[in-house]
Parts: sequence; C-alpha cells; structure tokens
Amino acid sequence: MDPESHPSALRRALALAKRKTINTVLRALPAEASLRLQYWRAFKRLPDLKTPRRFTEKLQWLKIYGGLEAHSDWIDKVIAKERVAALLGESWITPTLWHGRVLPPREERTWPTPYLIKANHGSGWYHHVVTDADKDWPAIEKMTASWLRRRWHPHLRERQYAKIAPQLLVEPRLGGSAEVLPYDYKFHVFNGRVQFIGVTIERLQGPKLAVMDRAWSPLAFSIDNTPLVGFVPEKPPHFDKMLEGAETLARQFAYARIDFYDLEDGPRFGEITLTPASGHLPLDPDGRDFVNGALLDLGPAGSTRAINPPSTKNPPSTNAFGLA
Repeated sequence: MDPESHPSALRRALALAKRKTINTVLRALPAEASLRLQYWRAFKRLPDLKTPRRFTEKLQWLKIYGGLEAHSDWIDKVIAKERVAALLGESWITPTLWHGRVLPPREERTWPTPYLIKANHGSGWYHHVVTDADKDWPAIEKMTASWLRRRWHPHLRERQYAKIAPQLLVEPRLGGSAEVLPYDYKFHVFNGRVQFIGVTIERLQGPKLAVMDRAWSPLAFSIDNTPLVGFVPEKPPHFDKMLEGAETLARQFAYARIDFYDLEDGPRFGEITLTPASGHLPLDPDGRDFVNGALLDLGPAGSTRAINPPSTKNPPSTNAFGLA
C-alpha cells in the first residue's frame, strides 16, 4: 500500500509510535526527573519542586511526596462508591448494575437502557448506550478489552492508580436518554475547604465551563483551556448539601476535586480526583496558578495529610531535570 495514498493514517501511526517512545523514556527516568520533563513539555518552563508556589507545581509535588498510593480505594470507581456511601449515604450513589473483570456473556447483558459502561481504573474510558444502535458488541468488547489491558499512564506517576485492579462496571446513565447531560459540579477542596467550583456544561457537545466561588459568585479564570460559557449558571438546588458533602469527603486529602451532579431527587456522587489532568492543566490568566497555589498548604501545619517535604539541606548536585 502506498503510504502517500493514506497520509492521515500514516501520520497517526507515526504520532502513536512517537508517543509510545516518549512515554517509555518518561517511565524509565527517576520520578522527579520525569515529572520535571513532563511539566516542561506542558508549560515550556521547569517546575520548582523544592519550594513550589504554583498550584500546578504543588500537584507535581503531591505526586512524588504526597503518599497518594494510599488512596487507591477512593479513586477506584467501584470501591469508592462504598466509601462515599458510608460517609454521605446510599442516596448519593449511582447504583452499579454490574461489575467484573470481563463482560458477561451477551445473553446476560440485559441491563435497562440507557446505561454507561466504563473502566474503574482510569479517566475517559466509558461508552454510552442510549439505544440498541449503541450495542455494537464486537466493537465494545474490543474497546473494553483494550481498557483492561492498560494501566493508567504509568509515566504520569499518579500513584493513586497503581494499586487498582482493573474492572468494568455498568451503571444507569445520568440524564437518561437526553442528548445533553446534567451539569457536572467539580468542587475544588484545598486543605478541607471548598475554594471554588467548576461547572462543566454540555460535556458531550464540546464542554464549556463556569467557575464559581463558594458564595456562588463567578470567578474570571478558565481551567485546562475549557472555554467559559459567558453566563452565570443558576445555583443548583442542593448546592449547600454538595458543598458540605465535598468537604466531608476531602477531609483526609491536602487537595481533592470532588465531582457531583445535582438531580431532582438530590445530589449524586461522580468521582474523586487528586491530580486533575495530572497537574498539567493551564489556568488563564496565568497568575491564577499562583493564587490557587497559595490556597494549598503542603506543610505539616497546614495539612497533616501530606507527608513532610524533602529536605533542602545539602541537596545533591543536579541538572535542570533533577538528574544527578
């Protein structure tokens, strides 16, 4: 086959090969050196991991020194439901219709439509089944098998994912068969206190964002290049309950993003994220990176959940990427 006749396929193959090579190198490097290089690739600057001031730098610090590997059960999308229910109650939980290591036989896949199939050990691995047309089982089986073979991007060093045993789960689709999903309320909790809420709108159509403070006043900054919606969304009916619920769940973390949906019958838990976008999320304007960084205290006085930072006494001689 002439490669010139399929330039798009060739470009995709080359890009995939390049990405795999880079990720292999990043996995082989010492953790701090790898994260420095990844941060530089994301922001074209090196992070300060000795005395971090930016929020994005502090998330890298937490990946190395924050003991995140102890929190796998809160990230596992199956086990987390049990933990959240124990603290907030069963009404906050979207019921699990099925979970397991491989999909059951096709004749047993009788879950009520619409539903969502997803993996418990990563982000973005999901498939919406709204009608029978979405039940392309050969394609779904291939896709879900691919999820289960993969670990969540080991080069990112997000250790909270490392101990999760991969599974699939099926749950009712929030919003039913509606094309537009309910608003996704992402509560950003710093040292046990909600500081702001990201409201994700039209997630499947091309997400837009509103950022609100805890008094439900708009804040003028964007997160991870998501465009702002240009209007102030209505305060959700169960906002106070979600605010309290987010702070209850996040008590044990230096920083956590707690996601909820506000349904007619009350709040519904989404997920807990400890390092959103692996800490590579641009904030616009850039100064907001320092503002958010100042909200997060990594020291023992500010958070007993984070372990002590590395000593800066007589540090070893290193190059720009932390390599001795």
